[in-house]
Amino acid sequence: ADTVNPDSAGDDDDDKPLHPHKRLAAASTVLKRPAAAQRQDRSFAVLKGDDMATKACKSMLALMSAEDVNTMVETIDRIGPIRLLSLCTGNGMDYATLYVLMQVLGKDCPIAVSECEKAPCKREFTSKILHGLHEHAECCQFTDVERMGSRTCYCSAHGMECPIVPGDRPHISFMGTSCKDISPANSGGDVTALRDGDGTSSKTFNGAVRFIAKHGVVVCCIENSKELSNDNDNAVYLEEKMLELDLCYRSHHD
Repeated sequence: ADTVNPDSAGDDDDDKPLHPHKRLAAASTVLKRPAAAQRQDRSFAVLKGDDMATKACKSMLALMSAEDVNTMVETIDRIGPIRLLSLCTGNGMDYATLYVLMQVLGKDCPIAVSECEKAPCKREFTSKILHGLHEHAECCQFTDVERMGSRTCYCSAHGMECPIVPGDRPHISFMGTSCKDISPANSGGDVTALRDGDGTSSKTFNGAVRFIAKHGVVVCCIENSKELSNDNDNAVYLEEKMLELDLCYRSHHD
């Protein structure tokens, strides 16, 4: 059954021009299952209200020392709104988490600089999350992780080549590089997948490395399989790349 596009629902003036950064959301294919749209609407309500997500952030802050919390708040005040770049995270939860944290701290909402997702369905989902939380968000949506080390890349939000990092570099970069070829759940995992250069794990990870080398980062979080913490060639390759980039890094898994 057809469903109403949430970006246009309730608009009395259908001829009103859209902000260019919202064209993707307005033109995107609507969700085929009304239940999915309803769940998404509820997720926005949870994130915007004093509910589960807010309580989780407050619990996290309670585990930090007062000194660390004060340092974090002073840093945010000094650098201004947090600028975020996402690469292959797939669901927009990095922005949502920062959004809720800034609400709890009483700070300006974060700025989504750009994101990169190959799959159209993932770009659509993250766009809905982003604009559901921040109506006037401006964010490029790039489509090719292997070009993130370039100056520009094709942006599906604007239908043209756009600067990968417009203006100042992001404060935080979240990079959800693929674990398909590394995870032991996939035929035991390929312990040389990153170095070999084949498969999505190598393409996404090395795309992230090229982005860091070209544009620089302040803080970068790379999410992957815990196998990257083990004593194998993938872990060695990760360490080699971090040393080449002159980055301090810490590997962690539960």
